[in-house]
Amino acid sequence: MKSRSEHRTLVVSHDPAWPPVSGADLRNVQNVQAASEFGPSHLVSLRPHEADGPGSKAFTVASLIRRDDPRRPAVNRPRTRIEPRISAIAIERLLAEVDRFRPDTVILEGIGLQAFIEPLRPHVPQLVLDMHNVESDLALQVGAGALRGVAIRLNSSLLRWHERQAGKKVDRIWTCTAADRDRVLSRFKRPIPLDVVPNAIPRFHEIAASLKDPPADDAPPSILFVGHLGYAPNVQAAVRLARGIFPLIHKAFPRARLHLAGRHPKPLVKALADLPGVHLHANPLTLEKLFAQASITIVPLRAGGGSRIKILEAAAWGIPVVATPLAVEGLELEPGRQVVVGETDKELAQMAIDLLNDKVRLCSQRDEARRAVCDLHGPEAIRRAVGLGLGLV
Repeated sequence: MKSRSEHRTLVVSHDPAWPPVSGADLRNVQNVQAASEFGPSHLVSLRPHEADGPGSKAFTVASLIRRDDPRRPAVNRPRTRIEPRISAIAIERLLAEVDRFRPDTVILEGIGLQAFIEPLRPHVPQLVLDMHNVESDLALQVGAGALRGVAIRLNSSLLRWHERQAGKKVDRIWTCTAADRDRVLSRFKRPIPLDVVPNAIPRFHEIAASLKDPPADDAPPSILFVGHLGYAPNVQAAVRLARGIFPLIHKAFPRARLHLAGRHPKPLVKALADLPGVHLHANPLTLEKLFAQASITIVPLRAGGGSRIKILEAAAWGIPVVATPLAVEGLELEPGRQVVVGETDKELAQMAIDLLNDKVRLCSQRDEARRAVCDLHGPEAIRRAVGLGLGLV
């Protein structure tokens, strides 16, 4: 029987996850890095990396599609909006990677990569589906209020069917939160190991061991929102924040600034930079300066799956969080003590104003939240969760 130090893990992602930019990238990297503590680890993406080879000291990376590949017929028929087109050459290269690396476990990122399950099944001792989002639920949230209500529901039903079918073929399923685990578990007729692997605090090693001093009383408030600005739930939240919430805060604090930072902003987000006090940071190379200057972060999500990495990172940096109930779902942060929670634009704006006016409460909340997220989402917690999810701990 192999020892833990010999367990070989291969993670398959859709986008090239190294270096990480989006929330999905960060989760894939956390999983492959944590798995590397139990043995060699390898990260393979469907879309091309800039170059194959070492990813970090902990793992290697490779790609299944190359930019100069001729167009080949797809082996799948994508019927949902999250399924990429997968060619025969991608399948061939994945099986070649499996033959070369000889993994004990393969982790597939999400139901969108379900076309890989059947080809992998005969060659992999343990196959894990990482449902970092419960896509069938997310489809309903993102489509809430849309005119295409029937199409949205059909897409969600089809995704739920695919989730059930995938659950019959894999050995284990991972989710980000206990709430997601319970939702997924209720859909299967047969028992299946279902593990909670929380999202990690990104770039934990870059965060100072002690918190910075809060902004000076005469400093203009700096409000921060970080996320993939091409992702529909984040686009909705950014527009809501800039057009509905921030103007109310700006009336109370005329020198306040709202900073929107993230990858690939949609035109709808780019237009927000024309509003008074709003600044857009597209595709930032680093967030360190923005985190260091932020007074608070506001996360007014109406849709989203898994757990919000942007909140974990802000709390670890000592930035107080104001958010909707959905945004903090699954994070085990106590409302009123470690996070401020509101539903409407007016509630969220007033809560932010009250927090900015009460430095004692602001400091207490940030201290409490930092301790909580470091305990629950720090490196040791993630290492143990991945070990359990691999069946090794």
